[in-house]
Amino acid sequence: MKRIFGQKKPEVKEEEYKGPSLEETSTKMDGQITDIDNKIKKCDEDIKAAMQKMRENPRANAGAKSRAMQAMKRKKMLETQRQQMYGTQFNVEQMQFATENMQTNLEMVNTMKQATAGMKTEMAKVSCSKKHDTIK
Repeated sequence: MKRIFGQKKPEVKEEEYKGPSLEETSTKMDGQITDIDNKIKKCDEDIKAAMQKMRENPRANAGAKSRAMQAMKRKKMLETQRQQMYGTQFNVEQMQFATENMQTNLEMVNTMKQATAGMKTEMAKVSCSKKHDTIK
């Protein structure tokens, strides 16, 4: 039978892909925001250069004006992208903060459980007569 139909392939467990951590994502976004800032600065320089050309040579006004307008549009688009990145980065940092708080809370709960267990064992060691003697 195995020759005719073949046999079932053994199941191979694939490792689950774990994406980047929140800290890595935030760091990467910082780099992207810095790149966008550099591009915005370049657009500012292009706008200033085009404006300077328009002042110096009124005949070349059309070409310089169109370059300045393109640079302004690009700058506006980049500023919008930067604002979106800031918003996304804020959300990632909030998630990171919430995750850290949850981990801290879990550690505190485990510590309190251990302390409670320790107190119970210590209380079991102390007899009632010793308690009365210490009270008097």
